[in-house]
Amino acid sequence: MKVKYAIRDNVLIDGLNRHYGLHIRELSFIPHGDSAYSYLASDGEGRRCYMKLFDLANARQKAGAERLDLYMPFIWNVYERGIFTRLSCPIRTAEGRFKAELSRGLTVALFQFIDGETLAGAYPFPEAVMRRIADSTAMIHQSFAPLPKADAPYERETFDLSFAPDLTGYLRELDRNGTGGDPYRTRLRELVLPQQAEIAGLLELLQDIRSNASFTESEKVFCHGDIWGGNLISAPDGELYFIDWEAMIYAPRERDLFPFLGETFTAFIASYRKRLGRPVSLQAGLLRFYIYRHHLSNLTNWIANILHRNTNAEQTVNDLEMIEHHCLDRWQSAESDIGRVQQQQE
Repeated sequence: MKVKYAIRDNVLIDGLNRHYGLHIRELSFIPHGDSAYSYLASDGEGRRCYMKLFDLANARQKAGAERLDLYMPFIWNVYERGIFTRLSCPIRTAEGRFKAELSRGLTVALFQFIDGETLAGAYPFPEAVMRRIADSTAMIHQSFAPLPKADAPYERETFDLSFAPDLTGYLRELDRNGTGGDPYRTRLRELVLPQQAEIAGLLELLQDIRSNASFTESEKVFCHGDIWGGNLISAPDGELYFIDWEAMIYAPRERDLFPFLGETFTAFIASYRKRLGRPVSLQAGLLRFYIYRHHLSNLTNWIANILHRNTNAEQTVNDLEMIEHHCLDRWQSAESDIGRVQQQQE
């Protein structure tokens, strides 16, 4: 989130120390992501943790809090067994749980803090960075493969489109209702309503792709599920670390690869295949599904924030910027990017 949650730091600190048996003294807000509020927690003597705070009154954050029990045991298991350690390992409470319930409908989760710089500001990635990310992504897909599937709970890909009715409803709400003089709603209408027909067409396309039964037969791997610069940390030791595993899922590899389509994808996929040690062919339909679903589900969340959730103008300005510069302008290049991949595979 762009703006910190409206609660005193000392209340959060008391809750952390009570549930985790720590001696946290300071909290620093980190304006990162959309699914939770992020903080750096420090005891003042060198120990630091990464904290995620979930507001259960927010539908998306509530869903994120519910997913903690699904992915945190799995990631903890992966780390503790040494299968893949370049990640922010969950920290358990004094009672051995992976999250703590605070008062006022708040849930917190703690993770190891990884020193280094995120790659959020490194776009567009040069080929050397693309190769590093591809190599590490292939390591995840390869390393997790031998895991017994019953070791810990995990999510399987269902090609979910449950956001679609909400998006359709929000567009209808924007079209029918006035702005009441609200400059933010006015800007939202200006950005989104001219795209209504195209959005409807993309939702229909997603439904058509989802009905393709062949996708259920494609090879599955354990995917991080949300690989982008903000979830990648280049550490002082030269390694690349993966954080925020909330979207981890057992799915076609295209789920992790689609964000890197573009002019430098040739370097990316070459490094990915080199690490795997075998050729890999990507399905255009899956790439298309993941690209459009990603942008439309994000659009749904940002519109919902502006219409019904945000109480802070700074957060609303951020959400409008995300819609304009990180969503509506992104799907225009999708078909050319997919076509480039198809040509390379011929």
